[in-house]
Amino acid sequence: MELALEAKNRGAHVVAITSMKHTTAQSSRHSCGKNLYQIADIVIDNCGEVGDCALSMDGLDAKLCPTSSMANSFIAQCINVVCAEYLISNNVEVPVFLSLNCDGTEERNDKLFKKYTRMY
Repeated sequence: MELALEAKNRGAHVVAITSMKHTTAQSSRHSCGKNLYQIADIVIDNCGEVGDCALSMDGLDAKLCPTSSMANSFIAQCINVVCAEYLISNNVEVPVFLSLNCDGTEERNDKLFKKYTRMY
């Protein structure tokens, strides 16, 4: 929540990926009294359950298998694809890191690190 609030204070747009079913069933624990979806400019519902987990088992009083882990990752990757399509259609280079599990990728990735980070 702090990062989203700071981003808003700096004039950035905030995109939230959250379970609307869960967040509307719970009260805010943040000092501002709001949940993330209430300050975000765009809200993407990951369709998760209240409490996040989806799997019940006999003999266990808690659920397992949080769906947000899988759903949020899938949603984020879909956003990456749409962003890449947009950049390509506007003749903008798409900076994509390649897997370090493949030979010859370190040089390309190092160039991207140098261009987009302050690590070097």
